Amino acid sequence: MNEEDLAALHDAVKGLNAENELLRKQLADATSNTVTQVVVEKERHILAAPILITFPIDKWTVSNQARVNLGYFAEVIKQGDPEVVYRITG
Repeated sequence: MNEEDLAALHDAVKGLNAENELLRKQLADATSNTVTQVVVEKERHILAAPILITFPIDKWTVSNQARVNLGYFAEVIKQGDPEVVYRITG
């Protein structure tokens, strides 16, 4: 090996030693710091679109399709946030 290559290798080893020392310090700082607890809250959003149920004039029967829609909407209300207000009009 010539002196130039040897010097380049020596400089590379020096640089790696410096980087290694920096990483040791970062690790020591990280382990000596107080652990902070992070709380992640998951929000749950249920989409409830407005629905319209129509009745024939002078009748009060509900179609099967309307029953399915009402059943879905009732589940959304039951499982939803108790602070959410729904308005049902007729």
